[in-house]
Parts: sequence; C-alpha cells; structure tokens
Amino acid sequence: MYLAQGMRESTQRILDDPSAWVDVADIESHWSRAFAEMVMALHDGDRDRALECAVQILRLAREEGWPNSLAADVWWVGKVFGPEIVGGEEVLEEARQRLEAAHWYQALREPELVAGLEPA
Repeated sequence: MYLAQGMRESTQRILDDPSAWVDVADIESHWSRAFAEMVMALHDGDRDRALECAVQILRLAREEGWPNSLAADVWWVGKVFGPEIVGGEEVLEEARQRLEAAHWYQALREPELVAGLEPA
C-alpha cells in the first residue's frame, strides 16, 4: 500500500523490520512476504529479483493447493513475466478460464496495476 502511494522508504522499512513479519512456517506468511518483495523489486527495476520472488510465489501456491488462488498467481506471474514462467500459454489460458468461471474478475485485472510501478 505504501509503495502504491509512492512511499518506497516506508515499504522498505516494513520489509526490513523482523517484528513486522510473523515468524511462522505457514505458507501464507511466506507468500505475503514474497509478494511484497516482488512488487518492491519491480518498483526498483530489479526484474531478476522480482522473478525469483515470482517463482517462490508459484511454488508456495502450488504447495497450498487452493485451485482459484493458484490460478490467480499463475495469471499474475504469467502476465507480468511471460507465459513461459508458468508453463506456457496453455497453462496461462487455463488459469484465465478458472478465474472467469469463479468470477474472480479482480484477479484478472490485477496484473495491469503493475504497469503503474515505474522504477525509482
């Protein structure tokens, strides 16, 4: 949220503050952290780091196993980094179809939000 408001330093402080992150082994905590780091890396123009985080996000989503959430992550990562990262055009299309069938329209639009993240 801070990053969307142009407050990069506040975002970095939260990522760097160990007390801001619950030290548990649950997948969602790790997913949230990886997603925040990915968005920060995209903002900073560090595509390699962002891609590392995206791969971690997909791994965590697959571990968790929730089909709609996985489809949302596949769609997001595939639209931002390219379909080859998620397994190809067919996998990306399957994710789109699942999201539409589940009426997860916001998830289909979210990759467009990254377009507003200009490197600092």
